[in-house]
Amino acid sequence: MTACPYDLIIGLDRADQKADLCLIQTATGQRRTAVVATAP
Repeated sequence: MTACPYDLIIGLDRADQKADLCLIQTATGQRRTAVVATAP
């Protein structure tokens, strides 16, 4: 892996009914994903 100036990268994809999250820990390359409902 190449060096990254960030400790954590957060990806967010929001739609009408849900939001998909992806967290990438740059030191290890470990990824965590989650789906969050966006209903009021």
